[in-house]
Amino acid sequence: MMSPSPASRSPSCLRTLRGSLAGRPVLVLGLARQGRELVRFLAAQGAQVKASDRQAIPMDFVQSLPTGSQVRFVFGPQHPDLLADCDLLCISGGVDPGLPLVQAAIRQGIPVVNDTLLTFARTPCPIILITGSSGKTTTTTLTGAILAQGTEARQQVHIGGNIGQPLLQQATRFRSRDLLLWEGSSFQLELLDPEIMRTDRQEIRLDTVALLNVTPNHLDRHPGMPAYLRAKLWALHAIRPGGMVVLNADDPVCQRLIPECSSTPQRPLDIPGAVQCTALLQEARTYLREAGIRVMPYSLHHDLPGGIHYDRQAVWLGPQCLASLQGFRLRGRHNVSNALAACALAHIHGRSRAAMETSLQHFAGVPHRLEEVACQHGVLWINDSIATAPERAVAGIDSVCSETGHLILLAGGKDKDLPWHQFARKVWQRVHTLIAFGVSGPRIAAAVMQAREATDAAEPLIHVVDSLDCAVATARLAARPGTIVLMSPGAASFDAFADYEARGEHFRQLVLRPKE
Repeated sequence: MMSPSPASRSPSCLRTLRGSLAGRPVLVLGLARQGRELVRFLAAQGAQVKASDRQAIPMDFVQSLPTGSQVRFVFGPQHPDLLADCDLLCISGGVDPGLPLVQAAIRQGIPVVNDTLLTFARTPCPIILITGSSGKTTTTTLTGAILAQGTEARQQVHIGGNIGQPLLQQATRFRSRDLLLWEGSSFQLELLDPEIMRTDRQEIRLDTVALLNVTPNHLDRHPGMPAYLRAKLWALHAIRPGGMVVLNADDPVCQRLIPECSSTPQRPLDIPGAVQCTALLQEARTYLREAGIRVMPYSLHHDLPGGIHYDRQAVWLGPQCLASLQGFRLRGRHNVSNALAACALAHIHGRSRAAMETSLQHFAGVPHRLEEVACQHGVLWINDSIATAPERAVAGIDSVCSETGHLILLAGGKDKDLPWHQFARKVWQRVHTLIAFGVSGPRIAAAVMQAREATDAAEPLIHVVDSLDCAVATARLAARPGTIVLMSPGAASFDAFADYEARGEHFRQLVLRPKE
């Protein structure tokens, strides 16, 4: 039997993301955290749910999910017949839209969504989305603290997305006066592509989007830098008419989305696929202008028309001081930039200077982000496990290099096919000893050695070891009073750990383990 064509199928598949799902046949791919939330939500909505995962799932896991005639589980190979009589395909965060089964659904006109899009569509309150290649969690957490500090007693601020617990089941219970603050990853946002959603993006209607930066990341998942950039840019198309986008004028990608400003010279776009990426950015900037979406830039270096800037340890909007950064506790210029973005969002949503300053002074950061683990015998140990890309490790190095003493850098893990040349130059400039560990350890060491001719700095000592355990042990032998040991890996954790949090926890345990 031939599958219906996209033209004949899509109008009856999903008339609206806000509509009833009762009785509709829905396929869920992937039973990780987001997939499990989708199963629970869809079952509660009365959908006929078929849930599939390529892994063999223990029965006790299945028993924790809804059962009965309306929910069926299929484990193992995912054959095309899973799409039979399917009105909607919901995919978990780890499922690649490039998979053959997902592509078959797209060809058949079956809408493909995730818990992010369903949450947005069913949320009655304004939505603030924060995305970027780095700094998302810190900025989201800090923004949430400011918004909560300055909120009215009857208003709640809900935080979700790539942070915290799924909110899909609670979304319909939010009130119109509340705020939803969402950390969005490229994996979540790539489904905003109209060829995938098969429904109007205006069903989403974001109130405010903050784009912090775009640098090469997740190129082991996305087919190239233009595809990764496009996933981020789809969010701009979902902003409601009259909404606002907050953009980092210090980032070469974001800068190209800002209306021309003579005070900010354009920086080179040194990323893979720069020509195609430039074309995408020109299209996005044109869309922002034609859609009437307001732009608020922010910068560490420039006073921008209508924008936020940093000067004299304070956050300014033109001549108006929004907040002092005296007492701000986070390391690094990149975290000052994150604070500017948070203050911009807080200002847009009506928060006072007092609310901003109270939160800025009390914010201690998020675990695994330049977290000081211990100071032992004059040696400071810092956990920056969140640095899963080379440019994040560069920011980590810069954040500690104003201090005296030798810097020992622990870097390694599972490589994501990202460029290492800037990282390598930074190691030559700032790092006394590099300890490269894990699967990518040899590649990192080789990249650093290849940078020899690009600098006249002193050659760093380089050790290549198998594991994080060996890296910490080697660092103990090399450290002396005044040394900083920074674990800022520059790579993903999946060669040895479930995620960057597990890697950071293990590092903390190794550092704090009593000597035998």
